[in-house]
Amino acid sequence: MKIFYSIVNRSRLLPAVFGGILALSLFSCRKSNDNIPAGEEEKNLTATDLAGYYLVTENSGWNPRMSLFYFGKTDGKLMITQDGAGLRRGYEVIIEDNHLKIGSDGQVFDLLFEKTNEGNIALKSFSGSASHAEMYKNSEAFPVAGRTFSRKWEQVSGVLYHIGFNSTKFIDGIAGIVPEEGYPYYTVGGGVGWKSDTGYGSYLGVTVPSWKGNGKKTLLVEKRAGNGGSPKIDVYIN
Repeated sequence: MKIFYSIVNRSRLLPAVFGGILALSLFSCRKSNDNIPAGEEEKNLTATDLAGYYLVTENSGWNPRMSLFYFGKTDGKLMITQDGAGLRRGYEVIIEDNHLKIGSDGQVFDLLFEKTNEGNIALKSFSGSASHAEMYKNSEAFPVAGRTFSRKWEQVSGVLYHIGFNSTKFIDGIAGIVPEEGYPYYTVGGGVGWKSDTGYGSYLGVTVPSWKGNGKKTLLVEKRAGNGGSPKIDVYIN
């Protein structure tokens, strides 16, 4: 009888023990999820998730000072193109743990992305050659044709710097914006940016809905002068 009583007690105790372990596990999982705001859970990215986005980086080095990154398919593979003034490189998009690592010729970019339950893709962090980086949807870019932009806080003898465009040419100067008398340019990245190679240097321009929190449609331009000089990013407002 004592043996039978012991077996009965143990059989009653085991479900209680397992129940306690299960409750503790559920509580732990619930507590972990409760710390993440609704819709902000990180999801594993695939390469195709990045299609339809572009990035602009301000680089700590000078070759180039600004890079435009955009995505497109080649032979069934998603590729990322890096455009700079007088420069173009291409890489296959390989995502590992939401990271995209690319680079060559001394420039390296390590980009970490995140995806929420809503399906939005965001640039979470960056490291390597980029000192600043921002990411946008392609639909947020805007065409430069028919527009004139100015560097409103940078003047020469009280005259504003301008850059103006028609559908095929642009002119860069402080007065007399007549694009027809300027230099040819061509669009890149499906229209999010443009490039030109003139006798005075190479240009890369990118349109963004906002830059460094300015909340204004902005044109970023890097000009690599033929005579060298220190490359910089010029910020124009429409």
